[in-house]
Amino acid sequence: MDDFFELREAAAILGVSYESLRMKAKRKRFETIRIDKPGGNYVLAITKSILQQLSSKKPEKNNYNDLHDAWMQAQNTGLIDGKIYSKKTIETNINALKRFWRHSGLAPDIRQFTAMNVIKGLSKYPFNEKEHRCSHTAKKTSKNAIINFLKFLKLQELATDKQIEAVSAVKIKRAFPPRKTKLSTEGVDKLFESLALVSTVGSYSYWLNHTMLMLLLHTGLRRSEMLALKIDDINLPEGYLTVQCGKGKKKRNVGLSGAICRVLEHWMGIRVKGDYLLSLTDGRGMTEASFLARFKTAKKKSGLDITPHGLRRTFATRSSQAGIPLELVSKTLGHTDLKTTQGYLMSTEQDAVNAFRRLDNPEMESPVASEGKTVGNCLKKRSKLDLARELGLL
Repeated sequence: MDDFFELREAAAILGVSYESLRMKAKRKRFETIRIDKPGGNYVLAITKSILQQLSSKKPEKNNYNDLHDAWMQAQNTGLIDGKIYSKKTIETNINALKRFWRHSGLAPDIRQFTAMNVIKGLSKYPFNEKEHRCSHTAKKTSKNAIINFLKFLKLQELATDKQIEAVSAVKIKRAFPPRKTKLSTEGVDKLFESLALVSTVGSYSYWLNHTMLMLLLHTGLRRSEMLALKIDDINLPEGYLTVQCGKGKKKRNVGLSGAICRVLEHWMGIRVKGDYLLSLTDGRGMTEASFLARFKTAKKKSGLDITPHGLRRTFATRSSQAGIPLELVSKTLGHTDLKTTQGYLMSTEQDAVNAFRRLDNPEMESPVASEGKTVGNCLKKRSKLDLARELGLL
């Protein structure tokens, strides 16, 4: 094995990301060797001579593939804007750029990145008949990926500020208003009531579903952040949890209300032992596919039009309505810009009326305070044996 280097080892030696080197191997830019491992697994490796060739090769300034690979690496090392992008964000940018080339009909070439070509290319994105709206998010993501690529090209002296400003100024019009969802108090009732239709009340699957929904509603975590939580990240005595690697690879602490603390205390007493907080019956952590399947089932049973991110908006809106300063809500959500947090708030005219009524009636309960009772009442309705009361979750 002295004459062979696994791709991860080669990437570390070359000072490039494993993803970019793997992509080059997939495109057959160099020869690889398959090395079988125990259990039917395998890894790709390269010879010492190939490694030397790669280390001496410099990207051609007019070669799109070489520049694309270098762009991938730059996103992973913080070369662009000083940001180190997450693996998911890098994949999103790559796919968004592929989508642009596919729909625009243009050949991949950095000379095609003009404002006029971007406008024409985005106008060719197909209409989403299933959701009766244009692919606004897809267009916006592609535009942002192009701008990001141009910023990298500027570092290579292949793009100018004027070119970046021209593409940034391209307006993307919506065919319909943005689709944003949040739950009302009645919606929260319906969602938790649906869990009894998904699995038997009191079963392991029931409490796993209950805990994951409570986490989303009471902490505002992104689903990826919730699924990454490990048991050591939960500090019930101090009343907070730690997100080790949030968006932008940032670490933050999130406070826990009394309601979610009681649910977590119960869950940690019955969960199958494993590294992750949301552990399945075999001890493995819940995957995104498993989470989405469980969420979609609960959504279908409840008849609600809601998304996991909609629960994050619900948390933000209710926190704001309860009087928590916007700055603190923003920190809890992991936002760096207050404008982003403001976009999450979805208060209605009736919410405004209730807020001012509360000024004259201090005994009127806040939405967040009443939510704990609402969830408790749902549990009581679902369990005729007063299961929730016995567990101390009311």
